[in-house]
Amino acid sequence: MTDFSQWPAQEPPDGFAGRVLASRRQRRRWPLVTAAAAAAVVAAFALLRTENGAAEPVRRAAIAMGRRATAVAEPGARLRWSISPSGRASVVQDRGEVFYRVEPGGPFEVDAGGARIEVLGTCFRVEVGMSSASKMALSAAAGAAAATAVVVTVYEGRVAVASPAGAVQVAAGERARSEPGQAVRVEDAHAAPTAPATTVSSGSPEASSREQLIQRDRAQQAEIATLRNRVRDLEKKVAVAPSAGEASHPAERGPALKYRDFTPEELLEMARNCEVRVDLLPLSREPFKLGPDLSAQLHLSEDEQARVNATVNDLAKETIARLRALYVEATGDVAGADNLEPFSLQREILHKSPEPVIAAARARVARERAGLETPPADPRAGSIPERLFRYLITVNDTLQHSLEPELGAQQAAAVRDRLSWSRMNMSGCANDGR
Repeated sequence: MTDFSQWPAQEPPDGFAGRVLASRRQRRRWPLVTAAAAAAVVAAFALLRTENGAAEPVRRAAIAMGRRATAVAEPGARLRWSISPSGRASVVQDRGEVFYRVEPGGPFEVDAGGARIEVLGTCFRVEVGMSSASKMALSAAAGAAAATAVVVTVYEGRVAVASPAGAVQVAAGERARSEPGQAVRVEDAHAAPTAPATTVSSGSPEASSREQLIQRDRAQQAEIATLRNRVRDLEKKVAVAPSAGEASHPAERGPALKYRDFTPEELLEMARNCEVRVDLLPLSREPFKLGPDLSAQLHLSEDEQARVNATVNDLAKETIARLRALYVEATGDVAGADNLEPFSLQREILHKSPEPVIAAARARVARERAGLETPPADPRAGSIPERLFRYLITVNDTLQHSLEPELGAQQAAAVRDRLSWSRMNMSGCANDGR
């Protein structure tokens, strides 16, 4: 039997132990890396399904919060929002004044300086007041500061305003004030006009109560008229914001999304997603005129400016007429068609149609645009949303092509981009759960 005890022991090569341990660590790392990559894919997919945004305007700005709301933020306001795939919207407004018009589609909550506003209606304003010390703190740093008061004014519908001291419901024509440590209190949004004093010949309580009701009704009718005028003024601001000559470039309004000159592959992809993208020129009942700053940026001569102004005004007039006709067909409301701003006409047309009808219209128009279906020979054929989408996708194409003979293709496209003051992107097929 051989005795190995006398053999000299051999030392391992330099770095042998380190290489063995490194090899073991390398084998263990792959499952971790794979799990991390899978988690990243899941997180990225979730982000694609959730809309997030933030704004801190230095001048009045109309802000589209996905399909859920339009906000008109005054200079100095600061807000951020998140909209889930189900349509639930959460907004944080920690300072400034913001007017909201909310569309149906799930819960909509605004967290404003310690007050939580749950939207039960459509149209309201939130003002977050701050102390001088808080303003100084904000000027020194971008952190949050405590609000001294939150005022919520309701123009249409109702909202619920809650604070640690309690909660109230606020109806149209009312205003709620929330201050730290105090219960939320409700008051009239405006001082109601005083009804003429009337002498009641009968001293009976019934006659007195009846006269009080009449006077209260007169005051409420006057208040409703005031609020309607206020809503109309605010809708006009949304419709024309930003002001003529100050249109921001599309790149300044959020992530880039293509709205013109689609390739066949892009149109096929949009058809697969039942996606309709619309960009619209300025739509207002007031005449449009290019401002000097924008004209200079676009390098337009006086004759070219006149051509752009005339083309925009003619096309805007035609588009408003189309929207008015579809609105009357959908609602039968001729008076409303004459008073509502184009922005509101378009919104109300879609509100009057069930979601499955809208989804089917998107699918049909997207397939037509990709050449997968033939548009109907009769322009009056199809549902109201179908005819709305079919027309709207052509408006800015018409603007661009009308300007090309005089401006050239490149400059006409630049004018279109700078004058696309309203954009809409709707997607999701009826059977894919979106």
